[in-house]
Amino acid sequence: FMGTEFAQSSEWNHKDQLPWWLLDFDKHAGQKALIRDLNHFYRGEPALYETDYDKAGFRWLDHGDWENSVFSMLRSNKAGDNKVIAVSNFTPVPRDQYRIGVPDAGTYQVVLNTDSTKYWGSGYDTGSRALVAEAHPYHGLEHSILINLPPLSTLFLKRSGD
Repeated sequence: FMGTEFAQSSEWNHKDQLPWWLLDFDKHAGQKALIRDLNHFYRGEPALYETDYDKAGFRWLDHGDWENSVFSMLRSNKAGDNKVIAVSNFTPVPRDQYRIGVPDAGTYQVVLNTDSTKYWGSGYDTGSRALVAEAHPYHGLEHSILINLPPLSTLFLKRSGD
């Protein structure tokens, strides 16, 4: 839809120009920055597109946490050596110390946070910049991490070195 990349306030009308003036407002400029960064992130992460048609490239970590309205998934590239975890919180309530399973030991980092203030998000603290995987099995995986999930957000995580 035309204009959704900057959160226009009305439906696109083919008779009028897009209301580019909305980019003068922080929340609209933030939406545009998020769409730009998501597109760059997608293009730079083979785990997000190489295996679109191969079930080996996708795994639900948790799609049943209806009480918290959180779901998480794992994407991986063809070789299986590049993995991205996406965790979404669909409520206005932060979820502190939320445990998710991770595929490997090591240190994980948030590589994209839709709640960042540069996207006009709340900037809620996700916790440590370096999330060290514990040998605590979770979601059918041998390791897990604890993270603070911002409200109404999606976090993308990767293991350092991936």
